[in-house]
Amino acid sequence: MWFLEWLLGIITFPITWFWNSYKRLKETRDVKRLIIFFVLSLSGFAILAGALLWLILWLITFHIEVIVIISVVCWLFAYVKAKMDKPTEEEPTISQELLELEEQAIKAYPTMRNIIYQTLKSCAENIGGIVPRVLADIEVLESHYVISQNICFYQFRLEKTDIRTRYQKEEITEFISILQAEINRKIQNKDFPTLAMEKFIDSYGNIYDAVYIDVIEDMDRNFLIQSVFYSPQYAEYLRQKKMVQQESKTVSNIPDAKWKYK
Repeated sequence: MWFLEWLLGIITFPITWFWNSYKRLKETRDVKRLIIFFVLSLSGFAILAGALLWLILWLITFHIEVIVIISVVCWLFAYVKAKMDKPTEEEPTISQELLELEEQAIKAYPTMRNIIYQTLKSCAENIGGIVPRVLADIEVLESHYVISQNICFYQFRLEKTDIRTRYQKEEITEFISILQAEINRKIQNKDFPTLAMEKFIDSYGNIYDAVYIDVIEDMDRNFLIQSVFYSPQYAEYLRQKKMVQQESKTVSNIPDAKWKYK
């Protein structure tokens, strides 16, 4: 605290003064003057320390309220100063790459929405859904897209024909295949002229579609559909996903201790 530091500075002033004088006089080897300065500094220190001790005892004995007031004032000053000196937490910075992805997602959303809308109008009934009448019927108002792993997953919804039915994983996989096949057919028929390319080929010779249905999730009253435009990041995501699926199949095919050869 500044007050204690200031008080300590006054009390130790004679010692500081002697030390500075000693530095100046040690080269002259003037022992007498050094002894005099030492006695003066020690006496000054003793007088100041004694006076301070007497003052504290006097205040405690006769004016304890002064000690309390001084303590409170010092504590408040230290508290406010600590709050003011505390560095403000920096807001998390958004990377330039993420900002660019956000901008691309906003611009490309109308195109993806039209693709999904036209596709669902053709085959919604084939996956247990109600054919949408307008674009707003398929919009997810909370979030049009989700960015993860530098990939933009566009989100849409489709109302279910029977909300009491809960579809199994195998059925959902079949629904994805139906939508994917319909999208590919429409792209080949040039139904979406805003798409620059129909297929993409990577450096390994793998062929990728321009648009993918990545996820369909049964949300009780409707389906949540996530779709993706092709990108190198999504190609790597698919490759990793297939590797995980193959590893899980391999593990599931390993016989356990109860398995017997017949």
